[in-house]
Amino acid sequence: MAFQALAGIGEINIEELDVTVEADGVEISSITFTEDNKDLTYLIDLRPHLAKTTTVTLTSSGEGSVLYQVYSSQYIPWNISGTNEPAEMTLDVTYSTTNISVNDMITATLTLEYLGSAAMLKMVLVDLRAPVGFSFVEDNFISYISVGKISNYEINDRECMVYIEDISPNRPIILTYNLLANKPIKGVVQGIHAYDMYNPDLDVEIDPVTITVN
Repeated sequence: MAFQALAGIGEINIEELDVTVEADGVEISSITFTEDNKDLTYLIDLRPHLAKTTTVTLTSSGEGSVLYQVYSSQYIPWNISGTNEPAEMTLDVTYSTTNISVNDMITATLTLEYLGSAAMLKMVLVDLRAPVGFSFVEDNFISYISVGKISNYEINDRECMVYIEDISPNRPIILTYNLLANKPIKGVVQGIHAYDMYNPDLDVEIDPVTITVN
């Protein structure tokens, strides 16, 4: 019944509608919608025009309306990502080694610092990751809770979410934790980032690191 209701609300009545897509004033595609094709989705690839396109325009003539979405994604290399943006929060994770044997442990050192203008960040979440073939040593995080350095943590397989309360500006938080190598593998640690729970736009991510277990 819910789907039927949604279908009724979103019903599109079209007699005949011509829709034109232009990139910087140059026509890229034109589609005529009628009762026969009003339920179809059309994909228009603008990639050949992206090198110089600054404006994408949709115009229509006729009776009716259509739904549309413009989607864009871009790859930015790690070495230049965010270089033009002032950092309000910094995050760094270093490893005692990146080449070890099975059953050995790597010691990771996390440094988090808030550099913004707010008096305090009430809660920052740090999303730690372990590479394939590794596991977190939980005792490290238990000890930090006992001394009040972190407020909580959650370990889910190769991901550990750390909760840190009341971070003041220009007062670095330093944590060390261990990663246990369970099997020989060459893996990449990626996706480690920290963000303000109450302002998710304040988010910082570190570069991937390759670790080898023999």
